[in-house]
Amino acid sequence: MADNGAHPQWHESLYRWLSAPLLVTIVGAVLINFVIPEVTKASENHQRALDVKTALVGDMSDAITKALMTGRLVATDVIPKTGSTVQGPFNAGLQAWQEQQAKIGTELEAYFPNTGISGGWRQYGEIVTNVYFLSATGVEDRATRIEQLRNALRARGWCAGVGIDWGPLTAENERTPRSTRFHQSYVALDGCVLGHGDDLVQAVLSRTPSGF
Repeated sequence: MADNGAHPQWHESLYRWLSAPLLVTIVGAVLINFVIPEVTKASENHQRALDVKTALVGDMSDAITKALMTGRLVATDVIPKTGSTVQGPFNAGLQAWQEQQAKIGTELEAYFPNTGISGGWRQYGEIVTNVYFLSATGVEDRATRIEQLRNALRARGWCAGVGIDWGPLTAENERTPRSTRFHQSYVALDGCVLGHGDDLVQAVLSRTPSGF
């Protein structure tokens, strides 16, 4: 029973200590100068990292889609390989893809070093490039590109059983317009490779960029 009278005194002492002007000033200074800036910095860094990743995956998706869709339009004879422009649709699309591929590769290496993401992008880029070249006629190293492409897909377990007939893709090099089998096989190959671009996008989204 003797302790009951001590509790109010202890509470009053604690209240006076916590409400002391000096303590309030110190706590306020700590919050203003250390805690709040750190919380704000962490929030800003998180947002900046999110902005970097969003921009990167947007560029990746845009570059992949444009390259493969241009290849599909050329392969299915919707647009000609050459045209009224100096370069023609095929060469213009190839140049745009190669420029974007190199730019994105540099950014991935800078933001995600030692993660394998930039290497994965480079390997995927080689697959996209080979698929793109198959859309055209008159490709001198067509057989070599097809062999490289088939090996790369086989190593990853990609595109098996999706209706790709490699015969027309190999043989119909100079024929225009090309057969329905060629069109169907190219569209199946193109669509499969396009879908696997999501693997790289997810790899970027799952990591925090360097410097943040």
